[in-house]
Amino acid sequence: MGSTTRMRPQRQCDQPHGTIARYAAGCSCVECCDARRDYQAEWKADGPRLVDADPVAERIKVLGYNGWRTRGIAEQAGVSYNTVRYCRNGRRPKIHRDSAAAIMALPHQTPLMSDSTALVPARSTLRTIERLRRHHSLEEIGRECGVSRKSLPVQGQRSVQARTAKRVREAAKRLRARRRAGA
Repeated sequence: MGSTTRMRPQRQCDQPHGTIARYAAGCSCVECCDARRDYQAEWKADGPRLVDADPVAERIKVLGYNGWRTRGIAEQAGVSYNTVRYCRNGRRPKIHRDSAAAIMALPHQTPLMSDSTALVPARSTLRTIERLRRHHSLEEIGRECGVSRKSLPVQGQRSVQARTAKRVREAAKRLRARRRAGA
C-alpha cells in the first residue's frame, strides 16, 4: 500500500512561486511555504496591531467639545468615519494602532479652514448679519451668501458651520464694498 500525500486545493493564481499570494491560492511548494513562514515571523515581530480604544474615545470626545465633528476627525486623521464613530460610542474596545496614533495626533483647536463642517461659535456671524441688516434685507444678505433667507443663522443660535461663517464674512465684504462704491 502506497503512502498518500494530501494536497491543498489550488486556485488559479498569476503570482510567481515564493509569494504569499501564491501560498494563499493553495500552493504548498517549498518556496511558497518559506515565503509564508518569513511573512508570519515578520508580522509577529512587528508587535500588537490593536490597542485599547478607551484613550482614543476620550480624545475624540475632547475634540468634539472643541468644535470638531466626527466626519472632520475621520477626514483629518485619514481613518474611516465608522472607526471614529464606533470608537467614540464605545462599540469598539480595540482600535488599530495606526488609526489611534493618527487620531491622537490631531490638534485641539477647531480646524476652521480644513473642515468646513466644523461648528464654530455663532456670535460674530450673528453680529455681522445684524450690522448688514442696517442697510440690506435678509433676502439680499442670503442671496449674497448663496443661501436662502431661511438658511441664515438666527438669534439664539449658539453655533454655525465654519463654511457658513466664512460665507457671511465674504458676503459682508462684498456688500460693504458695493455700498462704499455707490456712496
